[in-house]
Formats: sequence, C-alpha cells, structure tokens
Amino acid sequence: MIYTSTLTSKGQTTIPVALREMFGLRDGDALRFEKKEEGILMKREKSMEERLAELQEYSRKRMKELGIKPAKDYDKAMDEYYETREGKKALREMAGLYD
Repeated sequence: MIYTSTLTSKGQTTIPVALREMFGLRDGDALRFEKKEEGILMKREKSMEERLAELQEYSRKRMKELGIKPAKDYDKAMDEYYETREGKKALREMAGLYD
C-alpha cells in the first residue's frame, strides 16, 4: 500500500492515520529521521520508560552471565561469599588478621 502526504511551507506533514495506527504513533511521540541511500527513514524514538526497561533487562542478563546476584539478594550473596575460602581470607584481611 502506498500512502502520500503533502509537505507544508513550514516543512510539516501529516502521517496518514493508517500508518500511525500500524506503527503505534501517538500524539507527542518524538520522531527520528535518518538519511538513507534510498530516501529518509523515519522512526519513533523510544520513550524514557522504554529505554530504562531495556537497560534493566540488559543489566539483569549481564549480571546473570557474570554470576552477580541481584541487589535484593546482596546480603545472602555476601554470606555465601564469606563462606568460601577466598571470602574467609578477605574477612581476615579486613580484620587485620593476615596469614
């Protein structure tokens, strides 16, 4: 399907309703324009909430890959660490008790 719109003297245009609905564009959405070899690519910018959600998901995934416990389990993770040989050594060093 082909959609057309007219450019005004102020450089404004109307995005056809069918396209706004198809791509979930709403009043107040920020749009990004990219120069492409074949023309102009227009994209809806992600909202701050969407960006934060993506960052949180990335952080959770990366923490899992690295074996890092989430902050809510921090005390439990520290207790588990201090039960290891390395953790016991770290505790002794912090207390000034060197082997």
